[in-house]
Amino acid sequence: MTAKGRYDEGWRQKLNSMLSPAMESLVELMYNEDAKVRQRAIDQIVKYTGNDIEKIEAKIEGSITLDWGDTNTEVDERNTI
Repeated sequence: MTAKGRYDEGWRQKLNSMLSPAMESLVELMYNEDAKVRQRAIDQIVKYTGNDIEKIEAKIEGSITLDWGDTNTEVDERNTI
């Protein structure tokens, strides 16, 4: 194994050993009585597991018809969402 490989493996082991205590702390915070604390813990878990919401920009070309109740609205092709 190269020196770089040993270095990378050493860091990976250190990070993995810190992961379990960090997750245990976040799980404990989920049992907190304060709703804000629970929500922050959930946000962190979602963020670090890669399940957070990604914002996507899309350019719409053409005409799109949107219906709300009795109203019919057409979106011009120059608009972007």
